[in-house]
Amino acid sequence: MRFEKLMVSVAALGLLASVASAEPVRTLFTMENRLPEQLGVELSVQGIFAGFDAEYSTDDAVIYQVGPAARFGITDRLALTAWVPFAGWDFSHEKDKSGIGDVHTGLQFLFFEDIFDYAWIIPYVDVRWATGDEDDRLGTGTTGATFGISAGTTTYDCLHWGADISYGINDAINFTDDDVAMGAVSLIWDLNEMPRVYGGVLSSLFAEVQLRDDAPKKDSDCWVRCHAGLAFRANDLFTISGFFGTTTDDAMDYYGGGKASFSF
Repeated sequence: MRFEKLMVSVAALGLLASVASAEPVRTLFTMENRLPEQLGVELSVQGIFAGFDAEYSTDDAVIYQVGPAARFGITDRLALTAWVPFAGWDFSHEKDKSGIGDVHTGLQFLFFEDIFDYAWIIPYVDVRWATGDEDDRLGTGTTGATFGISAGTTTYDCLHWGADISYGINDAINFTDDDVAMGAVSLIWDLNEMPRVYGGVLSSLFAEVQLRDDAPKKDSDCWVRCHAGLAFRANDLFTISGFFGTTTDDAMDYYGGGKASFSF
């Protein structure tokens, strides 16, 4: 597998995690109906990492991206997103490299939301610009875009169910494809009814599964990524979350990350 393809796969992990909202989005592969208010702003700092097997990357590798992100409410239903990652990699037999990675910009639109905020539909687009140095293997060398739509609902006031379908142009991570089709489901459990910890922190558990049709293995058509995480909301201004997961394909052994979000 070309190293640039590995960087695409890590950038894809940051696509949804990189944006924040008036109440920060906790999921990566699906979206919640948590858009900022009109002219509202929230900033976040996040880190994402993934480990790859030598059979697919010529050497055992750990790739990471970390950096600031922002979301701005053009209206209360339309949000502009941006993410500027600092990328790097660590091969077991090569000198580490780091620098600016591929920058993301995008739009999200709250197309439908019922009067109780229980059901929602959100179309979105994310563009990945080829700003990372391809020679240093910090970027993909190509501009890509992902178009998708997320939908979800809430039951029992504490269980949030989500589903997402999307199509990525120049975002496939295998040799044979340029584009990739993806589908995902998610579940978030708000632990509001449990005793609060750390002096009033609200906590949530979340889990997600994503199916992609760009499996690195030549004898496979699809592969699955899945992870679980925990989010803490200390107050209206600060939220922190983390996640860790694995895949059904031997190329990516594991992945994980964390995010701290600030509202103002």
